[in-house]
Amino acid sequence: MSRTSRWVIAAALCAAPLAAQAEGKCGDDPKLWKDAAGRDVLVVTWTIPFPAAALVSPDADKKLMSDLDASFGGEPPGFPAEYASNVVEYPYPRHPKTGATLKSVKEVQDWLQPFGMNLEPEAVPIYEQYFREKRLVYGSVVQHPPAPEEGRGFRFCTCMLQRAVALWDGGQQQLWIRSRYRSARDSRTFVNFVPAGPLKLTFGSPSIWFPLAFNRILPEPGAPAFLLLDVLTRNRLDEGQIPAGFVHDYKGTVQHAGASWHVVRIWRKFQRSDDATDLSLPPPP
Repeated sequence: MSRTSRWVIAAALCAAPLAAQAEGKCGDDPKLWKDAAGRDVLVVTWTIPFPAAALVSPDADKKLMSDLDASFGGEPPGFPAEYASNVVEYPYPRHPKTGATLKSVKEVQDWLQPFGMNLEPEAVPIYEQYFREKRLVYGSVVQHPPAPEEGRGFRFCTCMLQRAVALWDGGQQQLWIRSRYRSARDSRTFVNFVPAGPLKLTFGSPSIWFPLAFNRILPEPGAPAFLLLDVLTRNRLDEGQIPAGFVHDYKGTVQHAGASWHVVRIWRKFQRSDDATDLSLPPPP
C-alpha cells in the first residue's frame, strides 16, 4: 500500500497523496485478499454515509437504473471517453468485511487496518460531521479487475462517476448507488470497473438527500468526479429548488412499480477545491 489510504467516494480515484472523494470514498491501492471461498482477488475498500435508520441492501436489483440508462444514457454530458470504455462488472466479494456498519471515526480506522490502510487526515472531519448528524457509515469491499504484478503501483483509485437514482414518495426515500471506479498505474495503464448491482438505501426523509461532502477532497486538478442522479417523484419536482452549480433536465415520466413517476436528471462535474455539500432538495407537494 502507498502511505495512507486515499479514499474517494466518487466512490473515487485515489493516489498518494491524492484522494478522489465523492458520495463516499474508496481506498487507493488494490490489495490482494482472500474472499469467502478462499480465492485470491484484488479489492479496494469503499465507504458511504447513510441515515442511521436506513435499510441497507447491497447487490440490489439494478433494473430501474438500467432502464433509465437505456432511455436517457448512463453518463453525463462531457464525461471523458476513456472513463466510459472497457468497464468491467464484478459482484461484491462474499466476505463479512463486504458490509460493515461503522459508528465512529475509530471504527472506520479499525475496519481499514486489515487492508493495510490508514484513514487520511483530510477525511476525518468529514466523517466526524456525518457522525454528528446522526448518520452511520457503510463500509464495503469492491472487487478490482486483475492487474499486472498483483496491482502493485496502481495507486489511483477514483470513484469517477457517482451514478444514483433517488425515488421519493410521501416522506420515504429509496436511493440506489452504483458508482464507477477507475484505478491506474499511469495515464496508459488503467482499469474501469463497477459493482454488478447497486447498493440500495431505504429511509424516511423530509427532503431528497444525496451525500456529496467527500468531493471536498478530490485529487489534484485534472481528476474530476462526476455526479449523475435521477430523481423520481409522483408530482413534478420544483427544479427552481436545485442549487446553483448543478445542471438539470426534466425527462418526462416513466413507469415503475405500477405507478407513473416524473424524472428530473441532475448532474455535475466536481473539481478539486469545489465547495461540496450534501444535496438536500425540498420534495414536491
